[in-house]
Amino acid sequence: MYLIIIIVVVGVIGGFLFLRSRVAESGTLAELPQRLAKLKQQDNDPTAFLGFCTRDEDALYFVHQDGVFYLDYELTTPAKKSHAEAFRKTATDLSFPVIDTTYGQYPVLRVKTGDSEAQATKIALEFSNRLFGHDEKTVYEFLP
Repeated sequence: MYLIIIIVVVGVIGGFLFLRSRVAESGTLAELPQRLAKLKQQDNDPTAFLGFCTRDEDALYFVHQDGVFYLDYELTTPAKKSHAEAFRKTATDLSFPVIDTTYGQYPVLRVKTGDSEAQATKIALEFSNRLFGHDEKTVYEFLP
Protein backbone atom coordinates (compact mmCIF):
# COMPACT_ATOMS: atom_id res chain seq x y z
CA MET A 1 0.00 0.00 0.00
CA TYR A 2 2.74 2.46 0.96
CA LEU A 3 4.67 1.58 -2.16
CA ILE A 4 1.69 2.51 -4.35
CA ILE A 5 1.31 5.84 -2.55
CA ILE A 6 5.01 6.59 -2.96
CA ILE A 7 4.87 5.74 -6.68
CA VAL A 8 1.82 7.96 -7.18
CA VAL A 9 3.43 10.88 -5.30
CA VAL A 10 6.68 10.55 -7.25
CA GLY A 11 4.70 10.39 -10.50
CA VAL A 12 2.72 13.52 -9.66
CA ILE A 13 5.85 15.44 -8.65
CA GLY A 14 7.70 14.25 -11.75
CA GLY A 15 4.81 15.26 -13.98
CA PHE A 16 4.63 18.70 -12.40
CA LEU A 17 8.37 19.27 -12.82
CA PHE A 18 8.21 18.08 -16.43
CA LEU A 19 5.32 20.43 -17.27
CA ARG A 20 7.00 23.32 -15.47
CA SER A 21 10.21 22.77 -17.41
CA ARG A 22 8.20 22.89 -20.65
CA VAL A 23 6.62 26.24 -19.72
CA ALA A 24 9.27 28.14 -17.76
CA GLU A 25 12.58 29.22 -19.23
CA SER A 26 15.58 30.37 -17.22
CA GLY A 27 17.69 33.44 -17.93
CA THR A 28 18.82 36.84 -16.73
CA LEU A 29 17.19 40.22 -17.17
CA ALA A 30 19.64 40.90 -20.01
CA GLU A 31 17.20 38.83 -22.10
CA LEU A 32 14.18 40.81 -20.94
CA PRO A 33 14.04 43.36 -23.82
CA GLN A 34 13.65 40.57 -26.40
CA ARG A 35 10.97 38.88 -24.27
CA LEU A 36 9.15 42.20 -23.85
CA ALA A 37 9.23 42.73 -27.63
CA LYS A 38 7.34 39.45 -28.01
CA LEU A 39 4.87 40.52 -25.33
CA LYS A 40 4.34 43.82 -27.16
CA GLN A 41 3.17 41.85 -30.21
CA GLN A 42 0.32 40.50 -28.06
CA ASP A 43 -0.97 43.95 -27.11
CA ASN A 44 -4.56 43.10 -28.06
CA ASP A 45 -4.57 39.92 -25.89
CA PRO A 46 -5.81 40.87 -22.40
CA THR A 47 -4.49 37.60 -20.96
CA ALA A 48 -0.90 37.99 -22.23
CA PHE A 49 1.77 38.54 -19.60
CA LEU A 50 5.45 37.92 -18.91
CA GLY A 51 6.43 36.88 -15.41
CA PHE A 52 9.89 36.53 -13.92
CA CYS A 53 10.94 35.21 -10.53
CA THR A 54 13.45 33.15 -8.57
CA ARG A 55 10.69 31.92 -6.22
CA ASP A 56 6.99 32.65 -5.81
CA GLU A 57 7.58 35.49 -3.35
CA ASP A 58 9.55 37.63 -5.81
CA ALA A 59 7.36 37.08 -8.88
CA LEU A 60 6.89 40.26 -10.90
CA TYR A 61 4.81 40.44 -14.09
CA PHE A 62 4.73 42.60 -17.17
CA VAL A 63 1.60 43.30 -19.13
CA HIS A 64 1.41 45.40 -22.28
CA GLN A 65 -1.79 47.35 -22.84
CA ASP A 66 -2.54 50.11 -25.31
CA GLY A 67 1.12 50.51 -26.22
CA VAL A 68 2.39 50.71 -22.62
CA PHE A 69 4.27 48.27 -20.38
CA TYR A 70 3.14 47.84 -16.77
CA LEU A 71 5.04 46.08 -14.00
CA ASP A 72 2.74 44.21 -11.60
CA TYR A 73 3.17 42.60 -8.20
CA GLU A 74 0.27 40.32 -7.28
CA LEU A 75 -0.43 39.99 -3.55
CA THR A 76 -1.55 36.37 -3.40
CA THR A 77 0.21 35.18 -0.23
CA PRO A 78 1.14 36.57 3.20
CA ALA A 79 4.81 36.61 2.10
CA LYS A 80 3.93 38.75 -0.91
CA LYS A 81 1.67 41.00 1.13
CA SER A 82 4.61 41.64 3.46
CA HIS A 83 6.43 43.26 0.50
CA ALA A 84 3.55 45.57 -0.43
CA GLU A 85 4.83 48.59 1.48
CA ALA A 86 8.36 48.06 0.15
CA PHE A 87 6.93 47.97 -3.39
CA ARG A 88 5.07 51.22 -2.74
CA LYS A 89 8.18 52.85 -1.24
CA THR A 90 10.32 51.72 -4.17
CA ALA A 91 7.77 53.16 -6.59
CA THR A 92 7.72 56.46 -4.68
CA ASP A 93 11.53 56.59 -4.54
CA LEU A 94 11.65 56.06 -8.31
CA SER A 95 8.84 58.62 -8.91
CA PHE A 96 6.24 56.12 -10.10
CA PRO A 97 2.65 56.30 -8.86
CA VAL A 98 1.25 52.93 -7.81
CA ILE A 99 -1.98 51.84 -9.46
CA ASP A 100 -4.07 49.54 -7.27
CA THR A 101 -5.88 46.95 -9.37
CA THR A 102 -6.79 43.25 -9.20
CA TYR A 103 -6.42 39.95 -11.01
CA GLY A 104 -9.79 38.54 -10.09
CA GLN A 105 -9.76 38.17 -6.31
CA TYR A 106 -6.13 39.18 -5.69
CA PRO A 107 -4.91 42.75 -5.24
CA VAL A 108 -2.18 43.90 -7.61
CA LEU A 109 0.26 46.78 -7.27
CA ARG A 110 1.07 48.20 -10.71
CA VAL A 111 3.46 50.80 -12.06
CA LYS A 112 3.47 52.21 -15.57
CA THR A 113 6.95 51.66 -17.00
CA GLY A 114 6.45 53.29 -20.41
CA ASP A 115 6.51 52.09 -24.00
CA SER A 116 10.18 51.17 -24.35
CA GLU A 117 11.49 47.66 -23.74
CA ALA A 118 14.81 49.12 -22.53
CA GLN A 119 13.09 51.45 -20.03
CA ALA A 120 10.82 48.66 -18.75
CA THR A 121 13.86 46.40 -18.27
CA LYS A 122 15.72 49.10 -16.34
CA ILE A 123 12.74 49.63 -14.05
CA ALA A 124 12.27 45.87 -13.52
CA LEU A 125 15.92 45.55 -12.45
CA GLU A 126 15.52 48.46 -10.01
CA PHE A 127 12.42 46.94 -8.41
CA SER A 128 13.93 43.45 -8.29
CA ASN A 129 17.12 44.80 -6.74
CA ARG A 130 15.49 47.05 -4.15
CA LEU A 131 12.76 44.59 -3.15
CA PHE A 132 14.62 41.28 -3.27
CA GLY A 133 18.35 42.05 -3.56
CA HIS A 134 18.67 40.68 -7.10
CA ASP A 135 21.17 42.02 -9.63
CA GLU A 136 21.84 41.74 -13.37
CA LYS A 137 23.43 38.29 -12.86
CA THR A 138 20.42 36.79 -11.08
CA VAL A 139 18.93 33.84 -12.95
CA TYR A 140 15.14 33.99 -13.17
CA GLU A 141 12.43 31.72 -14.41
CA PHE A 142 10.38 33.41 -17.13
CA LEU A 143 6.71 32.59 -17.59
CA PRO A 144 5.14 32.01 -20.05
